[in-house]
Amino acid sequence: MLELIGRLKTKEWEVQNSTLAKISKMPVTYDACRKYACEDISRSLTRFPENSPFIIEIPEGTKFHLMGRVDTGLSGESPTAYYGNFERREYISFSLITNKNVSHYKGETFFLYDILPEDIVHIFPMDSDTNMFAKKEDDLTWFPSIWLDTENLDNLTYQLGVYNQITCRTKRNGNILKPFGIASFYELDTNIMKLAKIFGIKCVVIYPDDGALDYRDDVIFKDSHLKYVTAKMDELYGIPVQRILNLY
Repeated sequence: MLELIGRLKTKEWEVQNSTLAKISKMPVTYDACRKYACEDISRSLTRFPENSPFIIEIPEGTKFHLMGRVDTGLSGESPTAYYGNFERREYISFSLITNKNVSHYKGETFFLYDILPEDIVHIFPMDSDTNMFAKKEDDLTWFPSIWLDTENLDNLTYQLGVYNQITCRTKRNGNILKPFGIASFYELDTNIMKLAKIFGIKCVVIYPDDGALDYRDDVIFKDSHLKYVTAKMDELYGIPVQRILNLY
């Protein structure tokens, strides 16, 4: 298994399976594949003017891309505790949600970020089980990065019926990344609105498309679904998801 992981986690494998390599008629470099995917994902993000109202609504049927992170540190209503995770860690994982797929880890509080291309270090179409103590990119996960552009990442994530994971650096120019808002799904949640006020950020009310995937549909909560995801990822990329997850 470790030998297989070693073959997957190479720059050659990541180039071969990247979006840029598949659409380019000329040979491409690892750096070019990585840059292309990161720039496309960052460029796709829905951004709001600084003078937007405290409550921003995204109506059903509106196309959007938002990058967010679940508060896995259980810091509750404390901005100091929440930001402490960014101070202590080198990398933190986010998920890219759309009007068709708002699934994210356990459906917990979802802080929204404006992510730039240089922030992104790893892209995977499902949970990559990132090591929170990693100090360098090679130690983030045993899964390789698949440098997909937004369209291909959206399509694959939706096909798998899961949330994706985009791992980023916790700091930019020496300062920790901070959210611009918190998502409230399907309705204006007064608790989310209260939390947004505590953090001094926007409350973004999202009305996904009818039938959109959410965390209740996700692989994390359905063992039978994990078998499907494993088979699909093995078919597409030769990645034995379930076997690798068992190593953690």
